[in-house]
Amino acid sequence: MSQFVAIKFTTTEQAHEALARLRALQKQGGIHIEDSAVVERAPEGDVHDKQQLTGTTKGGAAIGGLVGLLVAGFVFPVAGIAIGAVAGGAVGAAFGTGVDQGFVKEVKESIEPGRSALFLVVDHTNVRAALASIEEFHGEVLQTSLDPELEDQLREALR
Repeated sequence: MSQFVAIKFTTTEQAHEALARLRALQKQGGIHIEDSAVVERAPEGDVHDKQQLTGTTKGGAAIGGLVGLLVAGFVFPVAGIAIGAVAGGAVGAAFGTGVDQGFVKEVKESIEPGRSALFLVVDHTNVRAALASIEEFHGEVLQTSLDPELEDQLREALR
């Protein structure tokens, strides 16, 4: 089961740095990030966000592309792959396991200039490894779907 975590940081760089640290941990097999988004408000007030594709959307697109190739590939191979990938991606996105865009929008509108936020959907079996890798960034937990004990550990680690 996946868990959602949203953390606000005191600088625009910290969310990117924390995500980079988590991506490195993922490459080592320490965690599995299903989706992520970073929102930052520059000191002059401009808001920037970077949304990642969810694992289900990517998986759906890949499977859809393969099915499209098999179904229409003999006649129109490129079109078959493209149509299948779009359809598969839409089906994968419909499962809704990614970062809630409504919540991202709320944070975008409320985040202070010079700050950033990181949104993650991670495999819950690896959350403890993720906590250890980002505790030095001292963020503020905005929202999680973690069990209360693990959420308290996250809040303590980021203080």
